[in-house]
Amino acid sequence: MTWQTPSWWYKKPGLTSGLLAPAAAIWGLASRWRRFSSDGYEGQAHLLLVGNATAGGSGKTPTAMALASLMDDYDPCFLSKGHGGRLEGPHWVHSEGDHQLVGDEALLLAAQSPTLIAKDRVAGAMEAAKKHDLVILDDGLQNHPSLRQGTVVMVVDAGDGFGNGKLIPAGPLREPAHKALAKAHGVVLVGSGKAPLEVQASGLPIFRARRTYVAAGLPLRHVSVFAFCGIARPKRFFAALEDMGAKLIARHAFADHQPIPAKMVKRMADDARKARALLITTEKDMVRLDKNLRSLAYPLIMRLEFDDPKLVKNWLADRVQKG
Repeated sequence: MTWQTPSWWYKKPGLTSGLLAPAAAIWGLASRWRRFSSDGYEGQAHLLLVGNATAGGSGKTPTAMALASLMDDYDPCFLSKGHGGRLEGPHWVHSEGDHQLVGDEALLLAAQSPTLIAKDRVAGAMEAAKKHDLVILDDGLQNHPSLRQGTVVMVVDAGDGFGNGKLIPAGPLREPAHKALAKAHGVVLVGSGKAPLEVQASGLPIFRARRTYVAAGLPLRHVSVFAFCGIARPKRFFAALEDMGAKLIARHAFADHQPIPAKMVKRMADDARKARALLITTEKDMVRLDKNLRSLAYPLIMRLEFDDPKLVKNWLADRVQKG
């Protein structure tokens, strides 16, 4: 599915969310059925599950990558669903693989650590556990309960919180916030805002983190930029460029995970050249471009940095050692 996050999800509930309430109830029932529709995980590896209660753009993948960096001495691997890819898996991913087969996020993960994709997350976890002692699941909070026997980290965006508090499609929630928090062992709060009241009331340890950006080492202050992306929260990408001092002369937002035709990329590159501007996209979009066209654009690389990485690592190491 390709989409962009509806802006009204993060406003007070209105007519649209009210009309979609019946569909939201059906979503909730279907989600519960999916979680119990397969056998459970029985591997020996410690599972570190990174998930959230909302759909799109909270920072699960960057958080998984940041946690893997902290736990590098535990020889971690990633387990991804391979969203947007055709392969069912389990399949080990090469960083130079085809995004149409394995998905764009899996390619980003594979550039850092060994990455396995599997539509069946339990089967994937069993396979990954044969080679690694620590398996980091990117986006798995709503999967089979047996996958939560290790450590569950819930990612929450401090600015967005839980939006209007409604289930998909009436709002951004995959499940009620209190139920998602009940599954978690800790919360990564991304951004500088206050923790949502539900998070504060949960009593869970909260680890603050922030997004950092670098445009392939290029200074962007007062530089003309032609920007394009196909992510869930495009406004965040454009705002990051402006915060870095770039002058956006054009911005194109495609649907999340949407393949961008070569003809379109060439046209944007030509428009940028005529305007004496840099063509910039996200790192995730870059892996979806034809390899012969990647030299036409620069990636804006986003990483997650913890305010207290030592605290996070010690907490995780303690949980891993206790099994």
